[in-house]
Amino acid sequence: MVRFPEADQHWNDYAQEVDSG
Repeated sequence: MVRFPEADQHWNDYAQEVDSG
């Protein structure tokens, strides 16, 4: 998975949702 500093904040929210299931 590629992560970007600018989208890090937005990705954090997305990753949390995916982590939950």
